[in-house]
Amino acid sequence: MTPKVQIGQGHKLGDASPSDSNSFEYICPICSVQLTKDSYKIHLMRCSRLNVKCSICNKAIMRGKEEEHNSEFHVQVNCPACKLLVEKYLLEKHANEECLYRTVPCRWCSIPQSLKHLNKHEEICGSKTVECELFGTRVARKSFIRS
Repeated sequence: MTPKVQIGQGHKLGDASPSDSNSFEYICPICSVQLTKDSYKIHLMRCSRLNVKCSICNKAIMRGKEEEHNSEFHVQVNCPACKLLVEKYLLEKHANEECLYRTVPCRWCSIPQSLKHLNKHEEICGSKTVECELFGTRVARKSFIRS
């Protein structure tokens, strides 16, 4: 059962001038759209009749589409790289920012490496010697300052 939304439960955005009816003063508690004082009550009545807020991700969902939303966004899936179970809607964020098996370039050779093995690779790769273009001598890569 969906809780009833009371008119006036929106969040005020700031100290907008009361005389300026076109300034955005409120945020809808269901869909998070910014609203003017003049349009807030009408919007909220319509929005609460047509939508509900997902208790997991806080997104607005059309009434009657809750099961479809849950099966599309909140089903658990395995990360293809590390096999960790994550919610489907969080998989992209996990793969790009959190997964230990995501690939990142080595700071010395720029070849993509698994984050889990990056330190070991960079330790070995940084110890390899390359010819200094300035002096013509061989020096370890890690003696160069990389930005």
